[in-house]
Amino acid sequence: MNDTDIHLRKCPNHDTENQTFYCADHDVTVCGRCVHSNHKMCDSVDLYAVTADKARYSNSVSTLSAIEREIEGYENALIDDILLNDDCKSNSLDAVDAFCSKLMKRLTILKDNSIRELTEKHLQNNTSLRQVLNKCKNERLSVNKRKLLIQELVEKQHDGHLYVELSRFDQNKQDIEAAIRSLNDGKQLLHFSFNPNKPLEKIICNEINDIGRISEHVHTNECLHEKLSQVIHLITSC
Repeated sequence: MNDTDIHLRKCPNHDTENQTFYCADHDVTVCGRCVHSNHKMCDSVDLYAVTADKARYSNSVSTLSAIEREIEGYENALIDDILLNDDCKSNSLDAVDAFCSKLMKRLTILKDNSIRELTEKHLQNNTSLRQVLNKCKNERLSVNKRKLLIQELVEKQHDGHLYVELSRFDQNKQDIEAAIRSLNDGKQLLHFSFNPNKPLEKIICNEINDIGRISEHVHTNECLHEKLSQVIHLITSC
């Protein structure tokens, strides 16, 4: 604040003149030359003749102090609303995380169920096919053993033993054929594949554009309205 009283200060437009007049219309302090040139039609106050009313001064200070307190209360109420707004964000983000976790947990369960079912199908096929494979190897070894025996008997010219083995082969042809046919009967591969849930895929990938909606409602802070009304009342009653 300037230590020189306002009526002793030089006019910014005429540096040789003091600002001895106050124009209420324009809310400026001016010199006599300014009044003559720009403020002839305005109600001006000669600051020389003005004295401050102590009662008016005291009332104004009291009113300003009251207004300051009410504005401070209004600021505090606004701070409360800012904190509440932060809580809205924090709680909503937590709700989003919780909802997504719930969805992911359910999808994980469904995924695990599908994986388990596919694994079981694979195991069933694998067990069945390997059983047939082992049976096939055994039959092949049996046939090969009989073939090698006949070939060895021919080479050694053991006609008696050869006759017996050939007779046995003739008698066992139907059994061998039946065994081979049974191999084919057991070779039943159950082909499997995963088919996505199309309705679910359509909903998630095409129809759903959000995981939820933001609901809003007006939070009426009665303290804010009360404080603001009190400030306005104090100003208008001055």
